[in-house]
Amino acid sequence: MISVIITCYNADKTIIRAISSLENTSFKDYEILVINDGSTDKSRELVEEYMTSHPKVKLLNQTNLGIAGAASNGIRHATGDYLMFLDADDYVDEDYLACINARINNYDILALSYKVVDEKGKILQEKIKQNQQFDDDKDMKGLLNKLYFDNHSFSGFKYVPIYKWTKVIKTSIALKVVSEYEKENFVLYEDMCLTLLCVANAKNLKITDYCGINYVQQAKTHSRSHQKSYDDLLKLRQKLNMFLNRYCVTYNLDKHIFDTMDFDVSKFYFSRFIKSHSFKEAKSFFRKMIKDEDYKRGQKLTDPSGESFKRKVYCYLLKHNMFLAIYFVFKHL
Repeated sequence: MISVIITCYNADKTIIRAISSLENTSFKDYEILVINDGSTDKSRELVEEYMTSHPKVKLLNQTNLGIAGAASNGIRHATGDYLMFLDADDYVDEDYLACINARINNYDILALSYKVVDEKGKILQEKIKQNQQFDDDKDMKGLLNKLYFDNHSFSGFKYVPIYKWTKVIKTSIALKVVSEYEKENFVLYEDMCLTLLCVANAKNLKITDYCGINYVQQAKTHSRSHQKSYDDLLKLRQKLNMFLNRYCVTYNLDKHIFDTMDFDVSKFYFSRFIKSHSFKEAKSFFRKMIKDEDYKRGQKLTDPSGESFKRKVYCYLLKHNMFLAIYFVFKHL
């Protein structure tokens, strides 16, 4: 059986779409666990009403603990041999669960490709990964050493996507790491935390080009609401580095595979910070960021070769500290 975990916080506009898209399948051996993370809108009532005629849907209500807390609760209540996640504002293609079940083949983790769509369902981009299999300890060790960045690329997670909803995971593996994942309690980068922990504990992994998830790109996302200040960025980076140091020691990995992390996190954080702050605030933030030695080290190491034209342009602007151009791109486009 496959357990599908949907964490839900104030998603009354989209939660039923997410659930019903999963049920449009010929595959019947599944359960859907909706974790209501203290919603204050009508999410709970809508799911309760839907459940009356859809017995495969279960609802777990909790006080607001955040994404990691809600996901961890779902992991602990999953009864399937495998589990997977779906965000409450996303949805899947017809017969998605049947297509997933046909591809698992008893692998510990199945990593999936996905589509980026707008709020009307128009496909903006297809994030298709190359079909690959990692079948033994040697393969998995090699994957771990290039999981985050390969040759300091501008794009993180080129092989296995970062998002937890792009994976089907053996429940036994998720249960093995859930305590550490929950303890870290990242507001941002919680997907990366769970991905790294699960892959490190898997004996094998399969990547597929199957592209059945529709990731809805919205004007305002959960992550963008957490870019508040430069000091908060430094706290996030410090927390991430503490986790990664422990991670590398635990799994006997070279910490240098994360050399560009401070730069990568900073550029992501800054691009979102621009969206909700004034020109003056963004400029002050940028001036602090480009003086940071860890940021500059990663900036120097990062190589945009093989990236899309847009990513190459963004990397060029960052490498040359061109604030005005960066501000214009992320404020107006």
